[in-house]
Amino acid sequence: MFKTLEREVVFPRGRIKVLADGDRLKIVAFASDISSARSLSNTILRALYIIRGVEELP
Repeated sequence: MFKTLEREVVFPRGRIKVLADGDRLKIVAFASDISSARSLSNTILRALYIIRGVEELP
């Protein structure tokens, strides 16, 4: 899911990179300014919220 997100979250002022580290995922955000960093963090948190909700479906 996050590899798909990685491709979707690319814009001129920022992007994210998803790295596998054993059994963990590392999400790294690159942003040119604080506003872009806030936007990226909100996108990542929203995706985590949605993924968790989908996992809890019966």
